[in-house]
Amino acid sequence: MTSQSVRQAPSRSIGVRKRGRRILRNHYPRVLRNLLRHARVSKSRRFFIFGIPAALICLSIAIPILNVYVNAKRYDLSATVNQLLGPVNSNLVSKIRYNSQDSSYFFNQAAITENASPAASMHVEVGGDGKNDQILYSAQLPTNSSKGVTYYDDNLGLSFSLIPQASFMSVQDEQGRLVYAAANGIQDVYTVKNNGVKDDIVLNNPVGNNLAYAYKLNLPDTLQAKMIPGTDEVGIYSAS
Repeated sequence: MTSQSVRQAPSRSIGVRKRGRRILRNHYPRVLRNLLRHARVSKSRRFFIFGIPAALICLSIAIPILNVYVNAKRYDLSATVNQLLGPVNSNLVSKIRYNSQDSSYFFNQAAITENASPAASMHVEVGGDGKNDQILYSAQLPTNSSKGVTYYDDNLGLSFSLIPQASFMSVQDEQGRLVYAAANGIQDVYTVKNNGVKDDIVLNNPVGNNLAYAYKLNLPDTLQAKMIPGTDEVGIYSAS
């Protein structure tokens, strides 16, 4: 009797645990049962569930970096382009400064206010592109190309603006030149010279058989524009 009761005790104990499990399982909340069911997904489904968010995170990091690289390439001036544009003068380039208040690059900005008096105007007439020479003009190239490039005659105290009627990205300083970039590898490149600012439209890729750019000329009442005889150039003259 004693040995028989010892053998039966484990079976009663196991039976209680089994019945206990069934009772507890029936009382699980439905949400908990669903979580336990979904926890048994296959490895492929786990990869799908966790891999897609990880890939999206990687893309969200990579895309901005790629955009920075692509935008930087829009401004690059190749050796061939630099050769076509001609050399830059380091003494003139040293007078280019960025003004964060006006969100613009200025060439020879100090002369815009310094040359308001006749004495100052006489002083700058010795201008040239030497290291210590004064310059006869100043220029402002805003970050936003739609505001136009402004040319200042520091000798006469006059100014006018040339506004492109095309869409360009913001300006950047590239190797001593100020560049506005556009789509299709088009670049609007400004180079300071001793007698003014030179503007070149650079086409790095074929854009078809025809391409036209329009500009709006903003002149004060004291100035007027005239075609230079025998050329395709426009000259700015005193209106008086």
